[in-house]
Amino acid sequence: MNGEVQLVYRKMRYKFLTINDENYIIDQDRRPWLVFFPFAFWMIPHTAFKIDDKDKLEQIKLSKNETKTSYFSALGVGVSLLLANLLKPLMAYLNIQTSVLMNVIILFLFLLLVTFFRFFLSNMNKNSLYNTVKLDHVNTTKLWIRPKSIKYVLAYLFAYFSFSIFSDVNFNFY
Repeated sequence: MNGEVQLVYRKMRYKFLTINDENYIIDQDRRPWLVFFPFAFWMIPHTAFKIDDKDKLEQIKLSKNETKTSYFSALGVGVSLLLANLLKPLMAYLNIQTSVLMNVIILFLFLLLVTFFRFFLSNMNKNSLYNTVKLDHVNTTKLWIRPKSIKYVLAYLFAYFSFSIFSDVNFNFY
């Protein structure tokens, strides 16, 4: 069965799917482990929520209540850039010897902070959608999403491995 998948502006968590003039919402963030294994998206079934009301569908597509998330994102990027530029002259002084245990503790705390922030934003987006459509009271179905052709799989593989290789390269420009 073929369908049309529509991306939603400023809402990467959800995809709208139209199959035989029936509209569905797919919540891509129900399984957060897919971030680490993106190819599993095509290998597992997804829960799709059927939306019968056209007004609700348009309201979701056009809703402007995602500004809280964009403010947090802009604030995070701004603070990161500011700190990076302010700390650049001090990098040589901050190069201190630490034990392996201290490095593991710092890494663990950083990962805990990033995970908390990710789930906080995910929960905010979920509540935003639930305020518009009560997904507990709509019909659900399991859908298998497959790419149109092998060309998409190969392009995705190439991009995935290219970014993986470039993220592991250590560039020293100073």
